[in-house]
Order: sequence, then C-alpha cells, then structure tokens
Amino acid sequence: MKEERHFLREVEEISDNLDSSVNDYDEIDYQHILQELIDTAIQEKDEEIQEVLLNSVADALSHRDCVQELNLSSLTQMINFFNLDCLLHGLDIIGLSRNGKYIDLIKTFLKHPISEVRETAEVALEELGVKRDLSGSL
Repeated sequence: MKEERHFLREVEEISDNLDSSVNDYDEIDYQHILQELIDTAIQEKDEEIQEVLLNSVADALSHRDCVQELNLSSLTQMINFFNLDCLLHGLDIIGLSRNGKYIDLIKTFLKHPISEVRETAEVALEELGVKRDLSGSL
C-alpha cells in the first residue's frame, strides 16, 4: 500500500510536469511520452493511478495534437472494463486522437446508461469529425 501511494505521487508529479511543459517536447518525444502513459495506464491495476495517467494523456492532447498516430488498440480493447472516470478519459483520448477508425466504437457509447458517458461520447465524435445534423443527432 505504501508503494502504491508513493507511485501515485510520482504519477501525479509526472502529470503536473507534462501539463506545464506540453509544448516543450519535440514531436517524437511527445508522442513517445503519451504512448508510454497510455500503455502504463492499461497495465495498471490501481484505478486511482490509472485515472491519473489517462487524465494526463487527455489533458496533454487537449493542449497539443500528436502528429504521429498513437497506438490506441489496447485502450480500445480495455475501455469497457474501466471505471467511470477512466472510461471518460479514455473516450476523450480516442476523440482527441482524431482518428476516424474509432467512430463506430465511440458510437456504441451514445446509448450508455450514464448521461455523462453519452455526452463525452458525443464530444469525442465531434473531435473525430462527426457533425450533428439539424435535429441534433450525430
């Protein structure tokens, strides 16, 4: 337990540092850091640590795009097993990837029983280039 708390503090520090210096990295380093954070989050068993990692990636992507495509296959395979906070961050990350191959996956969350998930999926679809029609449907 003590090790997990220490690791959580380290992860939070990494998150804070990334957030404050997101534009200081060159493209290759930036993409590599985000990919490492995603991969670590997927393997992490502690949900609090997992949430901080995924939040860090979503925040970073909201401030700066990745020129190179992130490998989100493990994220998309695990997204249905995440707790609510991790699910929301995962949807944000997928939307902010702006990779149209994830549109069908995101659409499955439009019928989720939790309204916050449905709303986040709508925003993710907009990030992926799916426009609402005049009736408000995506």
